[in-house]
Amino acid sequence: MAVKSTEWAFQGCSSQTTMALASYGLILLIVGNALRRGIFAPSATVTPNGLKFGKDRTLAWHEIRHVGLSKRGVLEIHPHVGEVVRIGRFGDEQVESIDAALRDNGEISYAREGGGAIMAG
Repeated sequence: MAVKSTEWAFQGCSSQTTMALASYGLILLIVGNALRRGIFAPSATVTPNGLKFGKDRTLAWHEIRHVGLSKRGVLEIHPHVGEVVRIGRFGDEQVESIDAALRDNGEISYAREGGGAIMAG
């Protein structure tokens, strides 16, 4: 239900004031969430040559020891040299497409928590 903003909406009518503030608050939450996802959303691209993630960071398949995908949609990349990289939290659709792309690549060890997909390369 939308409330039309009028001069009396904020003058002594508490129910109209509450509805107007709730309506404006909901709009701000939706716009804020869309901006947050656009700016801070995790990204990972599975290519034939390796994984691209973060700010222009790329690892070739021969540089990766293991890749894991958790139930919460967090992608963990275990390189042969260096620290484990955690990327996430991905949405359900993104998790499914990442899972399919990693299963199609037989060059690495891959496991999905709770998904049953385990591949050793």
